[in-house]
Amino acid sequence: MKYSTIFLLFIGVLLGQSLDGKFQVGIATISSVVLFAFDDEIREFSDKSFGEKYQPVAQIVSDIGSPIVEISAFSLLFLNGNFSRNSPQLKLEKNGISAIAISGISVEILKHLASRERPEVAGNSHQWRGFSKTISRYFSDENPDDFSSFPSGHSALAWATAAVVSKHFDKKTVSILAYFAATFVSFSRIVLEEHWASDVVFGAGIGYFVGKNIDNPAFQIYPKFSQAQCSINFVANF
Repeated sequence: MKYSTIFLLFIGVLLGQSLDGKFQVGIATISSVVLFAFDDEIREFSDKSFGEKYQPVAQIVSDIGSPIVEISAFSLLFLNGNFSRNSPQLKLEKNGISAIAISGISVEILKHLASRERPEVAGNSHQWRGFSKTISRYFSDENPDDFSSFPSGHSALAWATAAVVSKHFDKKTVSILAYFAATFVSFSRIVLEEHWASDVVFGAGIGYFVGKNIDNPAFQIYPKFSQAQCSINFVANF
């Protein structure tokens, strides 16, 4: 059952590659709404199927897909591309950093609006504190991070990275590996009880959409890098 679950997740990733970004986000949103009704069951299934035995592996995968690691990797590549004057590499790094920045900001805004409790501290999946908890949670004895379940930031950044890498290299093998890695990062967050299944799917949808559209002339919301002025300007075009 454990391996069949991972296999189905992977198949879903491969099928999703053939869809337009907007349709992918729509599917992610609908899937999240549907999963809201099964979050508790999925958590129970994950706990019974994986439990503490697989958590060390899940923690390693989760750490690899952490914001710090991804931002550091793109930043180092950006510096290398800048010094070597490698234009294709610079484009990859610029789009990657932009996608991570926009995905991260979007996720943080939604996290504070929803204030959903994480599985490890919540009694059930219906613990949403809403916007009223946004400020008060920082002035109480409770851990503010306990109310940051929806949506999953790791999933958003992992899928944004996968989408940018897949689009840049345009090779099936690279695309499969990128989305495979993003899927496991997302799955690790459920195993570690950091997020509900609906959090992970919605976060993945945000990251995928941003990554696919980061350099789309018809839809641009990104930090624009200016090497001449050594600055970052936020640009929004619709």
